[in-house]
Amino acid sequence: MSQITFTDRVVAITGAGRGLGREHALDFARRGAAVLVNDLGGTGFEAGASNSAADEVVAEIRAAGGRAVANYDSVSTRSGGQAIIECAMDNFGRIDAVVNNAGFLRNKVFEDLGTPSSTTSSTCTSRRRSTSLSPPTVSCSVRGTGA
Repeated sequence: MSQITFTDRVVAITGAGRGLGREHALDFARRGAAVLVNDLGGTGFEAGASNSAADEVVAEIRAAGGRAVANYDSVSTRSGGQAIIECAMDNFGRIDAVVNNAGFLRNKVFEDLGTPSSTTSSTCTSRRRSTSLSPPTVSCSVRGTGA
C-alpha cells in the first residue's frame, strides 16, 4: 500500500508543540506538507507561555528538509483563529487543512473532576472554540485558492 502524501498542501496544527499535536506536525511534514505549528507554549496545564515548544518542532521539521513556520496565537478567540490562518496564508500562500488539537491537559481521574469549575470550563472552552472559530476562516481562504 502506498503512503498518502500531502505534497504542495498546507496544514495548520493547533497545539502542535507537544504530544499528539507535535506528532501530527512531524507526520504531515514527512508526507510533504508545509506545516504551521501553532502552540502557546507553557506547561500544558494552562500555566506560563513560551515560544520554545513551537520553535523546536519547526526546527525539527526544517532540519529534516521540510517547510514549517511557528505561530503563537490562541485558538480561543476569533482574532487568534484568524491570525493563525493569516499566518499560513502569508507564509505559504494557501491553507488546505486545520488539525484542531489545542487544549489544556487536566490530569485528573474523571470522578475527581466534580462539578464544572474554572478548570473544566477552560479546558472545554479551548477545545470547543478552536473547533468553532477556525472552519469559517479556513473555508473562505480555501475557496480563494481554488482548492
